[in-house]
Amino acid sequence: MEAYFGLLESKLAAIPMPSRQLYILASRKLLGRSRDDGFIASYAAALSELDAAGKAERGYVQILETCIEAFGRVSTAVRNGRVAV
Repeated sequence: MEAYFGLLESKLAAIPMPSRQLYILASRKLLGRSRDDGFIASYAAALSELDAAGKAERGYVQILETCIEAFGRVSTAVRNGRVAV
């Protein structure tokens, strides 16, 4: 499992600590035991984009909301056939 989430961690490397740690912890809960590298890559890209769009420092709740929003965006895109995973 650790090697698998290394993909997520490497994609989020540009986000400073401690925010990155919180993103990773929340993401692990959202993604569960998923092993779909394509979904993880798309999710990490959406998460990075949403984080970059936020100008203020984020607290715990905002980080969780950002993770949920990224997960929802990618899930919807997959369901609509816009993301190849």
